[in-house]
Amino acid sequence: MKPRYSAKTPWAVALVASVTLALSGCGGSSGGGGSSAPKLSGTAAVGAAIVGGTVTARCSDGSTFTQTVTTDANGNWSGTLNSGVLPCALRVTGGTPPDTLYSYASSTGTVNITPLTTLALAQATNQLPADWFAAFDGTPVDVSTAANQVLDALDTAGFDLPVSGNPFTTPFAADGTGWDGLLDDLKQAITDDPALADLDALVTLVKDGNLATAVPDAPPPPSYQVSGTIAGASGSLIWEIRVDGFIRNDGGSSNGPVTFTSLAGLEEGSNWSVVINSPPAGQTCNVANGSGTLTADVTNVAITCQDVVVPPATYSISGTISGASGAVGWETRIGAAAFHSGSNGNGAVTFTPVTGMEEDSSWSVIVTSAPAGQTCNVSNGSGTLTADVTNVAITCEDIVVPPTTYTISGTISGASASVQWETRVGGAFYHDGSNGNGAVTFFF
Repeated sequence: MKPRYSAKTPWAVALVASVTLALSGCGGSSGGGGSSAPKLSGTAAVGAAIVGGTVTARCSDGSTFTQTVTTDANGNWSGTLNSGVLPCALRVTGGTPPDTLYSYASSTGTVNITPLTTLALAQATNQLPADWFAAFDGTPVDVSTAANQVLDALDTAGFDLPVSGNPFTTPFAADGTGWDGLLDDLKQAITDDPALADLDALVTLVKDGNLATAVPDAPPPPSYQVSGTIAGASGSLIWEIRVDGFIRNDGGSSNGPVTFTSLAGLEEGSNWSVVINSPPAGQTCNVANGSGTLTADVTNVAITCQDVVVPPATYSISGTISGASGAVGWETRIGAAAFHSGSNGNGAVTFTPVTGMEEDSSWSVIVTSAPAGQTCNVSNGSGTLTADVTNVAITCEDIVVPPTTYTISGTISGASASVQWETRVGGAFYHDGSNGNGAVTFFF
């Protein structure tokens, strides 16, 4: 998009200065002491270059160019004058497209011939440019004021104007940008306005003093569509398309093709972006190719959704070891599979890693090795994990080895009756009995 011009910017001052400087040549002198023939050159265009058009000069003494002047494939032309003949009226006729346009030169150098110079002459002279050209006698024309008035009217009508220069003496190329872009827009605006048959109709209104109301509204800038696809969505997602951060359109769509712009599209040059307002429940959605500066239709915006993976809750299992004479080897299991292991002495112990164990795991803590000469038992050592466990208890104790035992037996003989006996350990009663003759066990 071409930059916006305001009639109140220094641009207007630059125009007055440049055209006024050109007018300083009024009086017929071409400058340079007459050592070289004065030349004029410029571009003839209506947006499109006028190709093969004939450029004619009508100067203050009635003379014209010293040779036939024809525009080239780019609308450019150049012609030589006799010395001392400025100012001159200029006209291009014929060519492709076959337009007749007018301009004015008060000094040598660049002089463009366009609808803008034609309108400025109608504004300055209050004549049809064709009549002014036919009767031109060298009377100076205040094209600087008229050009400013034409540009002010175009600015008010919404046209984008170049940031500097002027329609008469600023060189330009017929390439659709800058001054040529303004010519393209003016041509389109005249075509779009049902009240204007053509440029000549506008020129007639301007020469009659109707510039402020005659200029048509600027054509709207081109508009483009932004579209793409949604994939992976489990339902409808809410999206927005924004321009410079402000919402221009929104909607709810599920998987498939999506057009993010309204039927009117977005203006050329818009800084656009597509954002997700609300994804489907339980999903996240990402946008690819989702922003830019609009210069053509966009068709490759891609929104891809995927389920949100919620990690399960985790808990820790801890407790204590007591009574151990050394390190106790332990193992935490989920089902029958080992999950975590370690070796600790007496004190607080965490039987799970830092990341914990997933909720609802069927867990157990077992002892894999006990200190020498000890046995260790686990209490509160298994369950289904629904919260942190803090009461696993491993308790160790020394192994007690019982002494070896023997029997004491013998016989009783010669007794006429039962013999009462007693077995003692270190003088202390241990066992007793009463037996007659025969074998006797004195220990049980």
